[in-house]
Amino acid sequence: MKEIARDPVSTVHRESAAFEDLMADHLDESFRLAVAILGDTDEARDATQEAFIAAWRQLPRLRDPAKAASWLHRITVNTSISRLRKRARDRTMAGALRFAAGDGGGVDDGFVHRESLRTALWQLKPEHRVVLFLRFYEDLTVEQIAERIGIRQGTVKSRLHYGLERLRQAYEGPGAP
Repeated sequence: MKEIARDPVSTVHRESAAFEDLMADHLDESFRLAVAILGDTDEARDATQEAFIAAWRQLPRLRDPAKAASWLHRITVNTSISRLRKRARDRTMAGALRFAAGDGGGVDDGFVHRESLRTALWQLKPEHRVVLFLRFYEDLTVEQIAERIGIRQGTVKSRLHYGLERLRQAYEGPGAP
C-alpha cells in the first residue's frame, strides 16, 4: 500500500493559521499582563511582541494544545520579568556611572515616599505584583492563577499573602502596625 505524502506547505499554513488565532484571542490579556509587570505601555508592547515571537519559536514544545493560553501567559510573564530585570540592571549601571562621574547621582537614602497605592504596588517584587494583578484586577481564582503562570497553588497563596503584606507596609510606610 502506497503512503500518501503530506504537503509540508499546507501543514505549515494550518499551523500558522492556528497560531495566529491563538495570538489574536490572547493578545489583549497578554498585553495587560505585561503592563501589570512592567508599568509602561510601550515596553509592554515590546514584551508582548517578544513573547509572541518566543511562543512561535517554542511552538513545537507545546505538548497540550488545550493549555496553549496558559503556556502563552507563562511566556509573557517570563519575558516581562526578564525585561524588568534588564531595566533594573541598566538603571543600576547608570547610577553607578553618575556616582563615579561625581554628579551626586549616588546619593540615595533607599526610601521613596509613597503618595498612592499604585506607587506602593510598583515597589513589590514582580512575582508578587503578578499574582496580585491576576487575583484582584483580572479576578482569577488561585487555581486559575496557578494554571496561567505555571506555579503551584500553594505558591500562589504564599505570594498573595506576602505580596499583600508588603503592599500594606509600602503603602502605610515603615513602622506601620
